[in-house]
Formats: sequence, C-alpha cells, structure tokens
Amino acid sequence: MVFIFFYVTKTTGIEIKNKYSYYIPAIFEFCVFSVIFIKVFRSPNIILPIEYELLLLFDLFSSVIFILYMCARTILVVKDHNKFLPFFYTDVKYKSLVWMTIFCVVFIVYHLIALGTMITSFQGDNIRFVLDGLGLLLLYYCTIGSLMQINIVNITSEKEVKLSKRKQEENKEIYERVSKAIERCMVEEKAFLDPDMTLKTFAKRVGESSRLISKAINKMEYKNFNMYLNHYRVEEFKMLIESEKYQKYSNTALAKEAGFNSRASFYKNFKDVVGISPSDYLESLN
Repeated sequence: MVFIFFYVTKTTGIEIKNKYSYYIPAIFEFCVFSVIFIKVFRSPNIILPIEYELLLLFDLFSSVIFILYMCARTILVVKDHNKFLPFFYTDVKYKSLVWMTIFCVVFIVYHLIALGTMITSFQGDNIRFVLDGLGLLLLYYCTIGSLMQINIVNITSEKEVKLSKRKQEENKEIYERVSKAIERCMVEEKAFLDPDMTLKTFAKRVGESSRLISKAINKMEYKNFNMYLNHYRVEEFKMLIESEKYQKYSNTALAKEAGFNSRASFYKNFKDVVGISPSDYLESLN
C-alpha cells in the first residue's frame, strides 16, 4: 500500500515530506520476523513462548490498521485529484484514478475479512475461497487499471489548478466581451441580412479574430457560425411573415429578405433550426 500511495501521489503531483519514514513499519516488521525465522530454522521443534504469539497478534492488528490508514489516505488523494482534472482535460475517462479507489475499497474488505477469520478462528473453505477470489480480483483489476494509464502524463498540482482557474476567468471575461460585440452586431446592425456573410467578413466587421468569434459562438451552445447566423435569419423570417407589410410576398422572397441566398438553403436551415418545414410552420400558424 505504501508503493500504491506513492504512485497515486506522484501521479497527482503531490509532494510527500519525510518520504522514507513510510518504510519504517516495513523495515521493523522485516527485522523482527527475520529473527523469528532464524530461530525456527535452526530449531524446527522449538516451542516459542507466549510473547511471540502476542507479538504475532500485535503485528496482525497493527498491519491491518496501517493498511486501512494508507488506503484511506490514497482514497482522499484520488478524491482531490478528481476535482482538479476538469481544469486540465476535457475527457477524464482514462485520466482519473477512480480505479485506485475501487482497488483500495476491495483491499480494505479483504483485510477486514482476513482479520475477522483470525479473531474468530474460523477457517472454513468458503472463507478461503472468498479471500482467494478477492486476491485474484485485486491482482487483475490493478493490472488492467495500470495498463489503461500506461504512458499517460497525468500529473496535476494545486499550483497548476490555480493557474488554470485564473486563465479560465480571464478567458471567460474575453468571451463575454466578444459575445456582447457579436450580439450587438447581429441585433442592432442586423449583419445576418447580408446573404454573402461569412465568418471571415463578420470577424472584420466585429473587429475580432475568426478563431475567437468561433469559440465565443460555441460557448453560446451553437455548433458553428453558420448555425448561429441562420438562427437569426429564421427568426427574421418568422417576424416578416406575420407583418402586414409583407403579406403579399412569397416565402422565397421573404427568405431572401431575411438573408438567405437561395430557396434550398432557406428550406434546409429552417428545418434544422425550427424542427419542421416552412410549409408545416405556416400551416400551424393558420
């Protein structure tokens, strides 16, 4: 669990102070059990005193508590990491360490069952089957999870998150300013009435780059500039068709008044925006 914890903290960009202190419990346990092993190896028939049995029980409890503690810390690190990821990646499917959380939860269950069997001295075949099954599941799951993230740079840090948040706020201000300029050009100047309007000519008219305008329109939940443009043209057509001044105009003539450059373009884009054809829309009005 110490190595798994190190892997998670390294991946998430967290620096650990006094890293080598995490090895002390393992070193202590290794030294103590090495002494016991040497004693038993030299004298196979030796009867160890009660102190050794108490030592084994103490080691069992302390080991399980240490493992539960490391699992809990690992889960908390993963939880914080998941909050940071959206600031760095749009798709976090193979960036997240949730698989490590699942591993830790199953690992906790494994050790609690093992501890329960030792305390109650219940050593049934079913319990052994469950523990072996969980052990294989942990091995398989950890292997698959690690292979899914191989060669993926997934390091984040609180400093980078703050920097990313600052950039997002700056970008938000820029997009708000550009969005207002776009709306003003469309609503007040009715730029959509120009049938030859393109993103490039619109960008010159607004005084912003085409790339920035395109991103700002995407933020408005439109797929692209043409969809945004045709939305205004369709709304203009709806307004014209209900106006007495244009009662004698044909649908094609009204479409051209609204900025559409052809009948085919009008019918296609009207249906895309409204969801029904112009004739169905007129029939619903009647």
